[in-house]
Amino acid sequence: MASFSIRRYLGLDGSDGIIKHNNLKHPIPDDLLDRLDKDLNDLITHIVGAKKSDKKAAEIQEPKTAAEFTQHLENFVAENNLDEFYPPGDPVIAEIAKKAEELINSPDGVLNSPKEVKERAQHALYRVVLYCDDSWSMIKTKTERRHETQANFCKLVADYILPLNVQGGLSLRWINDSPAHDGLTNSDEIAQIVKAANYVHYTPIGKGLKNHVLTPLWTNYLKTQRANGKRPRPLLVIIITDGWPYEESKTYFKEVILQQIKELEAEGFRSRVIKYQMNQIGNEAESEDFIRDLLDTPEIKKNMRCTSERLESKLSELQENKAGLQEWFHKLLTPPQKKASSS
Repeated sequence: MASFSIRRYLGLDGSDGIIKHNNLKHPIPDDLLDRLDKDLNDLITHIVGAKKSDKKAAEIQEPKTAAEFTQHLENFVAENNLDEFYPPGDPVIAEIAKKAEELINSPDGVLNSPKEVKERAQHALYRVVLYCDDSWSMIKTKTERRHETQANFCKLVADYILPLNVQGGLSLRWINDSPAHDGLTNSDEIAQIVKAANYVHYTPIGKGLKNHVLTPLWTNYLKTQRANGKRPRPLLVIIITDGWPYEESKTYFKEVILQQIKELEAEGFRSRVIKYQMNQIGNEAESEDFIRDLLDTPEIKKNMRCTSERLESKLSELQENKAGLQEWFHKLLTPPQKKASSS
């Protein structure tokens, strides 16, 4: 495609352009014309490239081979501005694509259709963090055993994420000061760690998110990786709690997320570089109000998906149905796909 020329458009190269056609004077400095040429051509390249990317994505609605999954993931990266994390030819994408092809051919048969694996592969681009509740209310009654519900849900998440994970497993962080874990690759081990936590604290959920998740796993990590010439990874934070902010203001958790969004945008990132998935255990009205307030905040709603049901109810309902549990969580984590335009 021929490049755009501002001089040709204006008629400054002797052609019948706007200035010559309208007998106008030429007051524009050459350095400004050069800058306009560059900026306009960059814009045109971006628009044309986006259209080409859309066409490629439309060609592979149900990828089946590693090459097709690679193409899909590269399109997904471009469409979601994840280029800084995964530049063209990144070997991580090829590794995820290879595992995706293997998963389609797995005899397991759970969430391994081309469409489902395609959506699961998108989550594999993110560093997954389980942000768990170690407050005393998780064990306050022997009948509910909320800490066991939390452990079972973490196992469910791991069973869903790990088959396509090629970047060192899952991370586990807590609202309070229970030990942090990284590189977790065994779902049964994750469940045991969660069950054995020290549940004696309150619920400063905003303070914990900032100090135990966002600052060490994004802000500090980003600086360290860039200083070492390495790339960071976007985050998917999966939150489990039976409470609402305590020992901090009721709005602090929301304020932490909103501040992080501002910092991301100041760094030139899209806000969805850090995504959240929120889950409620128990039936306290305050907890329901807390989550509802989050979803009533537009800047947060576009980056957060929430359960519409209490975890213990759903896990109990589907405890004998592994495939049903996986399918439920897949729908919970994956936003509805926009229908391709027919034009």
